[in-house]
Amino acid sequence: MQNAIRLIIRKVINEAIESIHYTQRVFNRLVEADVVTVGYEVPGVENGEYKEVGNYALPNELKNRILQNTKIVENYIFPKSKSYAIKIADIIIDYSKVKFFSEEEKKFVYKERPSLLIIDSLTNSNGNQIFAIVRKNIIVTAFFGKNYSMKFPEKKMKVDVYVKNIDSLEKKEIY
Repeated sequence: MQNAIRLIIRKVINEAIESIHYTQRVFNRLVEADVVTVGYEVPGVENGEYKEVGNYALPNELKNRILQNTKIVENYIFPKSKSYAIKIADIIIDYSKVKFFSEEEKKFVYKERPSLLIIDSLTNSNGNQIFAIVRKNIIVTAFFGKNYSMKFPEKKMKVDVYVKNIDSLEKKEIY
């Protein structure tokens, strides 16, 4: 009997911790942030080196879309037998609204046109897309991904199903 109670308590605590982790990542990184650091992936470097070039204020429209889409994911009942990666939003960074750290970095970005990414030096999660990961019908985390490096998203994110269009959830097309 005591073992059964311990297992139930452990499950509840683990679910709470996972939800806190997810909430901190989504809300602290994007929704509550006034500005985010942006940069690009340095070409030709194997282990993903990033160059920070400026700060960017995320448009309220994007923040609202992220909130709406996360609510859709939070309210969806996923089968517990599968794991899912759901693309919450594409984050298109408008070069003209970046507050560059230097004129040199601004010139480089305008000349070379690299894909600008949100750079999260705290967690090393960088990208121009945001994803939620669901395991056993619990949102366990959110992270950034790069739209140009998602060849086999199911494999990369270690999930059974990759949902690239949030409308699939609204239409109840995901099983």
